[in-house]
Amino acid sequence: MSNEERVRRLAADILGCGKKKLWLDNNEIERLNGATTRDQIRQLIQDNVIIMKQDKHTSRGRLRKRLAAKKKGRHMGPGKRFGTANARMPRKELWMKKIRAMRKMLKEMRANGEITKEDFRVFYKQAKGHLFKHRFHMKDSIIKRKADEQRARELAEQAEALNLSNRAVSS
Repeated sequence: MSNEERVRRLAADILGCGKKKLWLDNNEIERLNGATTRDQIRQLIQDNVIIMKQDKHTSRGRLRKRLAAKKKGRHMGPGKRFGTANARMPRKELWMKKIRAMRKMLKEMRANGEITKEDFRVFYKQAKGHLFKHRFHMKDSIIKRKADEQRARELAEQAEALNLSNRAVSS
């Protein structure tokens, strides 16, 4: 057994790794050949003459690239799909995400004073009853309803003003 093999065996035993995982500094061959005891090997390890190589891991670069493509919808055609649409993305989970978002928005609008408590209750029930497809649809509906109410108030005021002017003329 040559001295390099002995050094490798002792260093592997000390570091608790395989012999092939060790890197020996070729510039320090004399020190490596002179090392015969475990203490001398430990000193060489401390001086970075003998280094244990890092573990080799599988690179995730290719996976990252593929996942980026999947985000864009590549590699997701019918041939890649196993399981029904409901198994892949359950309808219940979709509903839960949608209704939670709508209810959160309603609560924020109520807190900001955009809608009254009564309106909140009405829209809450309508959301539960599948009246709105999504938050923006609900927001449009709320804005439209407010505009209709405002228009109705204005028309009522105009009618009242006309009524008063007609009474004043007739009397």
